[in-house]
Amino acid sequence: MSGTDFTDIRLKHVTWRVKLDDFFDGKPGMTGEEATSHKACDMGKWLYAEGMKKYGTMPEMQELEKKHVELHATVKNIMTLKQSANISAEKEEREKLDKILRKVMFLLVDIEQKFITQHINDELS
Repeated sequence: MSGTDFTDIRLKHVTWRVKLDDFFDGKPGMTGEEATSHKACDMGKWLYAEGMKKYGTMPEMQELEKKHVELHATVKNIMTLKQSANISAEKEEREKLDKILRKVMFLLVDIEQKFITQHINDELS
């Protein structure tokens, strides 16, 4: 994977986040499965098609997978809380979601930087 591919995954992640906000507001553009399944969104498709195969031994990648699963579980919780009109708990879950989303982005950057550094070191050896 090149730096551009990591950039593409980060862009897709940001785009997914925007679509998720629209989804929560009842607007079209994202299915319930894309919102709640860690395998149906673009990042999940990348993770399980190539990401874990190529980078799965990296601790950061293992953490990314865990955070990604947690992200979608949190979305499910938000949907349930929204339906039950539990506004305060929904707000707490949305704050949790924001933290997870930021962590996912930081992990993608960390994985890319580590990969590039390893690649450069291998070429210099």
